Amino acid sequence: MRIAKLSRLANVALLLLAALEVQADEHLDVAEAADHAVEDMVAETTNETETIPLSLHETVNLAIQNNLGVEVSRHAPLIADEDVSIAWSAYDPTFDGEFTHASNRGAASSSSFDPDGTEIFTNTGSAGINGLIPLLGATLSLDYTGSRVKNNPTSNLSPKYESGLALAATVPLLKGLVWNEPWTQVTVASTQHSASLENFRETLMNTVQTTVARYWQLVADLEQLRVAKKSLQTGQALLQQTRTEYEVGVKSKVEVIQAEAGVAQRELEVIRAEASYRNAQDALIDAAYGIRLTPDASLTVQPTDSPSDYDEYTVDPTAATALAMKNRPELASIEYEIERQETLVRFRKNQRLPQLDLNVTYGTSGVEGNGNEDSVFSGLGPVPEGTGGDFSDTADNWFEKRGGREYSVGGRFTIPVGNYGPRHNVRRARLELRRSKTRLTQLHQRIIVEVRRDIRLLEAARKGIDASERSRVAAEEQLRAERIRLEHGESTPFDVLQKESDLVEAEVSKISALQLYRTSASDLDRAQGTILRTHNIVVGSVSPLRNGMEPEAFGVGDLLEPVLP
Repeated sequence: MRIAKLSRLANVALLLLAALEVQADEHLDVAEAADHAVEDMVAETTNETETIPLSLHETVNLAIQNNLGVEVSRHAPLIADEDVSIAWSAYDPTFDGEFTHASNRGAASSSSFDPDGTEIFTNTGSAGINGLIPLLGATLSLDYTGSRVKNNPTSNLSPKYESGLALAATVPLLKGLVWNEPWTQVTVASTQHSASLENFRETLMNTVQTTVARYWQLVADLEQLRVAKKSLQTGQALLQQTRTEYEVGVKSKVEVIQAEAGVAQRELEVIRAEASYRNAQDALIDAAYGIRLTPDASLTVQPTDSPSDYDEYTVDPTAATALAMKNRPELASIEYEIERQETLVRFRKNQRLPQLDLNVTYGTSGVEGNGNEDSVFSGLGPVPEGTGGDFSDTADNWFEKRGGREYSVGGRFTIPVGNYGPRHNVRRARLELRRSKTRLTQLHQRIIVEVRRDIRLLEAARKGIDASERSRVAAEEQLRAERIRLEHGESTPFDVLQKESDLVEAEVSKISALQLYRTSASDLDRAQGTILRTHNIVVGSVSPLRNGMEPEAFGVGDLLEPVLP
């Protein structure tokens, strides 16, 4: 009987030894598998998906090139540039002309003026250039007129040629001087064009900030998936060990159930981590590749930058706030809005004034032709001898004493009665200007709050990295000690799983702290308005046409200088 008992004890010991060896081997396998957990997952779909390794710098470049929000926003400066050209078109001169041919034949009568019903031929024409003078609001016109009359019995010349040149100017002295509607439109359009560039810079900054956040979110989700798979591998190894010990009578059924529950919980965590990782993939692909993200897209991104490779730095709140006040496009945009409102106030104030315009005209004329022997006045005196002159000869008369001269200087005024509309327009423009200035002050305060907050978050994240690392090391040591206790029968699988969960929580905290530090640094960069400079992005000049291409034919890069590594 003693021999049988000793034999059974020996078998149990051998089984325990085998279990411990299995456990040791499994622990080794778990550690090795944890290093390649995510790679295995990617390898499962290698034949079906396209995996692209991307650094943060490459991802930001792709986002600038492919992001649809940037593509939409880039059209605003182009449209504003066209609006400036449209506003200037008010000063385009106009050329107009007119020509008339007329024939007039009266009925034969006893009238001494037209006894035979002579047919009179008249050709008249005119041409002129009219335009506005920028800034002054003055109107200038230069008109040329000419006529040819033949067989007119009341004229001593037939044919008779007449021509004239007249220069006229209307200059506003009160209402419309400088701050007239065309010049106001040019000024406002130019201001809005500058504001649209600042709005485009704001869109770029927000795009870069979002892209950076999505990149580090993907990195964090990838690391959390790795931790979840490692935890699942550990739980599965512990379950197998517990089942082996249960079969030899060392562990109870309850401990097996506890181990199974631990595996099931870890499988659930892996499922959640995989879903979060896939969502982060879609978010980053959407930011970096735009329309390449389709319902059946097989593209995946493999981030190559590590969140632990960072440089610690401290930030002076005063210097950071000064940078923000200098570089934030939102401030520049509101300042341009204030400039626009100030222009409108000047225009509205000008429109309250009475209308007083100075009108100046100067003209010269010339007459040429042949003597008309059929003139009804021929019996009253000598008939002028024909000179054979034509229109070219009439132009010579402009500069000779026999040419006609005339000039006039006058004025016109209009005084509105009541003037309620213009006065209320001024009050409304002043209220809008005051509101814009209040918004500027409000934005100043908001920027101060944002900079202080982001500096505080950056410092907290830096301290959080150190604290989470100490917590991770402690949790790892506690798990190691608990496994030793389990090997000596002083602990249970439930206790080991609990310590292992503590380690997972500590590792996740470390991952979150690193992610928070990276995103806080990016947020502070955005708050200071230096995020484009950090990523070597420079907004270039905007031109509505480039290299003969229509605006629709060129892309986002036409508003950006090349992004250098």
